Amino acid sequence: MIESSRQRYLWLNQKKLRSSSYAAIQKAATRAGVKMTEQGSQIFIPATFTGGKRYMKQHYYDAMALCKYHGFPDIFITFTCNPKWPEVTRYLKKYNLTTEDRPEILCRVFKMKLDNLIGELTKNNGSLFGPVAAVMYTIEFQKRGMPHAHILVFMEKGSKFPTADDIDKIISAEIPDKTVDSDLYVIVGDSMMHGPCGAGKKDNVCMVNGKCSKMFLKTLNIRTSIDANGFPAYMRRIDGRFIEKNGIRLDNGFVVPYNRDLMLRYRAHMNVEWCVQTRAVKYLFKYIHKGPDYASAAMDKEDEDGVIDEIKTYYDCKVLLYLNQFVYITACESSWRILAFPTHFRTTSVEKLGFHLLDQELVFFYEDEPIESILNKKTVNQSKFLAWFIANRKYAEARELTYAEFPTKFVWKSGTREWVPRKRGFAIGRIAHIHPSGDELYFLRVLLNWVRGPTSYEDIRTVDGVLYPTYEDACYALGLMDDDKKFIEAIKDASDCSSATYARKLFARMLVSKSLSQPHVVWEATWEYLTDDILYKKRRETGRPDMNLTIEQIKNIALTEIENHLLSNGRSLKK
Repeated sequence: MIESSRQRYLWLNQKKLRSSSYAAIQKAATRAGVKMTEQGSQIFIPATFTGGKRYMKQHYYDAMALCKYHGFPDIFITFTCNPKWPEVTRYLKKYNLTTEDRPEILCRVFKMKLDNLIGELTKNNGSLFGPVAAVMYTIEFQKRGMPHAHILVFMEKGSKFPTADDIDKIISAEIPDKTVDSDLYVIVGDSMMHGPCGAGKKDNVCMVNGKCSKMFLKTLNIRTSIDANGFPAYMRRIDGRFIEKNGIRLDNGFVVPYNRDLMLRYRAHMNVEWCVQTRAVKYLFKYIHKGPDYASAAMDKEDEDGVIDEIKTYYDCKVLLYLNQFVYITACESSWRILAFPTHFRTTSVEKLGFHLLDQELVFFYEDEPIESILNKKTVNQSKFLAWFIANRKYAEARELTYAEFPTKFVWKSGTREWVPRKRGFAIGRIAHIHPSGDELYFLRVLLNWVRGPTSYEDIRTVDGVLYPTYEDACYALGLMDDDKKFIEAIKDASDCSSATYARKLFARMLVSKSLSQPHVVWEATWEYLTDDILYKKRRETGRPDMNLTIEQIKNIALTEIENHLLSNGRSLKK
């Protein structure tokens, strides 16, 4: 009912609430007989709608901003609720209940333990792993209903784990000695053994096309190592230890990596992994922000006028229909949302920084609202971007910062629509992503990463005292666009905000349009961005976590894909 009321509100206001640029509304005001129902566009499911695709995408962008500021994450923890925790079983036994009867009990206990874990990671100078720079997590729910948290830990620079010996200090992938560590042996046997699968049990749920989708059985190794591509292979020795599950003996090859202290404290499934220190870590961010699984369906016909109604297609009956796709909502997820527990958390705030061309800021209005009322709104001409100009005039410190750096020293007050100096803490700025289409808005975004302290649009276009007519001209004057630099930066930016697959398509489009003066130079400057998913995909496709490819092999696979895009457009790399 709560979810239904939220989407019903959006649906009922869908046809009333609209948006348009300030300049377009001004122009409409000069024409007689203009109807506001004909101005602007309707609002679809916003990024504030929890669980929606825009919501997950914005959190992915925030996570990438965190990575850009703090560097690659160091530890990845998957913490899953354990219905056998004594805090849960005591209560259920007392009232003769099951976990299905009281899913909110599971949520409350899990949230308390999760809060305690985050506290241990961040407080007292990092009592678990050492000083921590930042922590973030995303909550997901298993098909069986158990909540679990995907946690990323960013260590301070002097507290990272760069070597195999460092990894061994915090991560184990072996069965404990039953005679020496009997308590840990029981916990690992209950919570950290994968399978059985493979030849021992071909019908296990993890089996896809005859292979384990989780890439077990793992290779046994006498020591931990980091391969040439930056992926770890944990120590899994042949020591004769085993744990029996379903009548099958499982050795160290089936152990899910864990941390001894965390297992003894939390007694639940808690997978601890060392994060690859390359751009491939981007796909870890995509994984934890993928959102729920969807099943395609058709439930309603299109309106007669051809309008796509995202709200109307979000149907709730324990199954939500979002953009003609079913999303299964478990009892635990419903309880979590009712209790208003966060589904995303970051110790470091990220401030999204919008921007716009002169008089092109978005104005929101109702279709029956008079134009004069719209133009006289207090929020008109008071965007976050325009307020940045005002702050630069007002504060000397502000003039030393770029737009992206601004939230580190200033905080946005939405009530008064102004930037004020921070008294404590800081936030990371994230400038909104713009498709590299080559228009003025894109060049404005490029300049915002360089210009410090402008007080007007003219200041942004001024280089060495010369006011240039366009943002593109200013970019060239600063040397930001020379020698295909704009295309190189566009590919890098696209890779940060999207997948390498998208970046390869973008590169192919640049080749088709003959935009590049020196394609080979652009390739050499960006090939790492264009190929950062190749090894990851090949390992997933083959089910071989230890698979390695040479740099030349990785490049050739990417070039083959680019060639296929070109061939479909009548072009070729050979020409």
